[in-house]
Amino acid sequence: LNFILSFLWPHSVSAELWNKIVAVCDDDVFTLWEIKRELVVHRIQTGERFSLTVSDDELKRFTRRNLVEVLILKEAQGFFKIRSLSDQQKKELYSRFKSNFKISGQFELFLKEYSWTESELKEVLSKSVWVDQFIKEKISSSHIYLTPDDIKEFQKRYPALDQEEAREALKKRR
Repeated sequence: LNFILSFLWPHSVSAELWNKIVAVCDDDVFTLWEIKRELVVHRIQTGERFSLTVSDDELKRFTRRNLVEVLILKEAQGFFKIRSLSDQQKKELYSRFKSNFKISGQFELFLKEYSWTESELKEVLSKSVWVDQFIKEKISSSHIYLTPDDIKEFQKRYPALDQEEAREALKKRR
């Protein structure tokens, strides 16, 4: 019976679960398939040796990296209202990535094997660049966080100021 089953279903022994959920962040769900295909892109981008095998530790590190990028991008879009890269910047990243494939047809085979569309790949390629730009901008910005208690304390010393005026005056002092 095992012989017949192995003949009818020859790849069942080496099958791998690709749609396994490996992480959840807010409303975003990360599957093993998504993480592995982004890891392949990362390896090609950074010039690492391409390999189909991924260790559990590498998978965990890359999943953690993806989660951090998602959280940073949410902060960039939400609180700081920073937009994604321009279409031209994404196109340049895409062209640069494509140039890593030296053999004719190799890039198209890569897209097909990992089920990438051009727009999906552009988004993934731009994610880390966008995160880096946001971090640089955030570090160099003069964003000052003031607690409600800070503002109330300042208003006690300057009672003529309303809450918004007190906030702006306190920011200028800091």
